[in-house]
Amino acid sequence: MRLESQALMTPVEEGSTAQEWETQQVIDTLVHLGSGQCSELDAYLSLQPKRLVLVEADAQVAAALRVRTDELPNVQVLCNAVAGIAGPAVFHRYSLPETGSLHPATGLLQLLPGLKPLEEVPIEAVAARTLLEPLQVDAGGDNLLVIDLPGEELPVLQALWDGTQLQRFSQVKLRCGREPLYEGAEPAPRIVRWLEDHGFDLLSEDDSQDPDCPCWTLQRNILQLRSLELAQQVAGLQAQLRQLDQACDEQAGKLADQNAQLEQANQAKAAQEKLAADRQVQIQQLTQARDEQAKLAGERQAQLDKLQQERDTATKQVAEQKTQLEQANQAKAAQEKLAADRQVQIQQLTQARDEQAKLAAEGLAQLEALKQQAQQIEQLKLAKAELDKETLVLTGRLHDAQQRLQQQESDNLEIIHRQQRMHEELVRAEAQIDLIKDLLLREPAL
Repeated sequence: MRLESQALMTPVEEGSTAQEWETQQVIDTLVHLGSGQCSELDAYLSLQPKRLVLVEADAQVAAALRVRTDELPNVQVLCNAVAGIAGPAVFHRYSLPETGSLHPATGLLQLLPGLKPLEEVPIEAVAARTLLEPLQVDAGGDNLLVIDLPGEELPVLQALWDGTQLQRFSQVKLRCGREPLYEGAEPAPRIVRWLEDHGFDLLSEDDSQDPDCPCWTLQRNILQLRSLELAQQVAGLQAQLRQLDQACDEQAGKLADQNAQLEQANQAKAAQEKLAADRQVQIQQLTQARDEQAKLAGERQAQLDKLQQERDTATKQVAEQKTQLEQANQAKAAQEKLAADRQVQIQQLTQARDEQAKLAAEGLAQLEALKQQAQQIEQLKLAKAELDKETLVLTGRLHDAQQRLQQQESDNLEIIHRQQRMHEELVRAEAQIDLIKDLLLREPAL
């Protein structure tokens, strides 16, 4: 909750007296986070700051503030919702413009029953350290930071400390309720203690305007800040020392293991040297045996070359015999097919002969019937003559068929004899191959 203009205690170098703080009027940078309508503007300008930065989340209030400061070259107005962590947020607007916040005013609504919520506006919050980094505040100057962010005071201070931004301000003014007035807010005493723990001394507490929400003024204590930095450095060095001690212990353990391994390696080396001497004797013996074997191998190689030539010749003969055998098998298959075809022809001729014989029997029966009929003797004679003629033709055909059948049987016998001869040749060739294999297998060098 923002208050009316209050007396500002200007930042000075450490060691100055209270009277010097009150009389000094010039500072370098003044940043007010959550400035609202900035009723303190005249008081700020009286300090003659080289740069005055006013930050407000409410777009309407920020626009009005820009109009007020448009002709002031050292004043910069930023419309940003400042938080400890950047991200989506909600701006809660109330019937009193000065009470808007990123947190619901739970405690303030109980304190001020007439305060009414107006709307909740989605907004994108910017991190405090991100907002202040472009300002490049000089840590050696006299700088003032005003924090007026209900519910977000401590997260913003912590973020600025982590980003080494808070350490650049010689004085901090905190406007915060003694008790939490907004949801998630921390009470002012706790925040003040946090600032004191981080190198800022409490100078004053002003509750003349609002006893529930005083203004706390804290001065940077360089000696304490340096002490904190040294404490952090000591803690870091102690952590490094512990790590080094642990590393030394590990190295000592590794060294002991390496010494044990070295001892084992020396023992193994001595055993290897003895083994190498024994192996050298064995190598000399093996070399002598190898020379003898080389001589024997030369003699065996000559024998092997001779046998190789004989095997090549035999292999060539076997290949030729296999080719002849394949040709004989092909001829055999062709003869078997021809024999099958001729068998079919023989069956057809036999069937034709049987039909002719049957026909002849029928003709004889007819001839016998004609003989018995006296009145048809002449016709029977003519029929008999014709039948005799047909019989002669059939007899000739039957004779021809019998001759062809005999010829076929003769051809089949010839084919069978040829197949038997080829089979005998194949058996002899296989016997020769087996003999060559036996000769090759009897030689150990092969």
